[in-house]
Amino acid sequence: MPRKLSAAASMCLFWAFIACGISFFAPYWLQNQLAILDPASKGEYRSNDFIFQTKLDPSIPLSRGLWAICYDVCQGFWADGYVLQINLFTNSKWHIATQVLYFVGCALLLMCEVFGKFQLACRENRASYRILGFGLMFSVMLQVAAIAVFGGGAYNSYAAASVTRPRNAGDYYFGWAYWMAIPGAIMTLFSSILYIICDFWGFRDKL
Repeated sequence: MPRKLSAAASMCLFWAFIACGISFFAPYWLQNQLAILDPASKGEYRSNDFIFQTKLDPSIPLSRGLWAICYDVCQGFWADGYVLQINLFTNSKWHIATQVLYFVGCALLLMCEVFGKFQLACRENRASYRILGFGLMFSVMLQVAAIAVFGGGAYNSYAAASVTRPRNAGDYYFGWAYWMAIPGAIMTLFSSILYIICDFWGFRDKL
């Protein structure tokens, strides 16, 4: 029975890894439907508070992720001497906290995914199930904390709406990559619970 449960846990872990990986890299956590013309920018468009001026088609949606912002093209945090990270992300303490929490949570998820796949090819080992179960539980806590911090920070800083589209032009709303982080955390939780059950089942069989 633990072998079947561990296979199910591994499948949940795989889909959690896919969902969290896409959410981690996708620059669509926070979006703004339209750029706003800044009168002082001599005809250049800019978003409300994304602070980076560029000549844009104002009909092109703007988006922001954990590591990049996108206009008609995307700019990563590492570009131009980390100017994006220094001038925008670092000034938002909630964004820095989200980066750290989600990075550690996803790194732990990756390690568990690799370890879990090796575990499937080995003999059943209660210690491995326990490590995976509680390691994934810690990853869930970090992921949930990151989602909550980003949600609260974006709401306070940009009045971001929870709807998929803003009511008014220029309003901010949470993008699909933000919402994808939620099923990623849920699947991680399911996987954690299944591995903990495997550990308990092995303990029960030894009684």
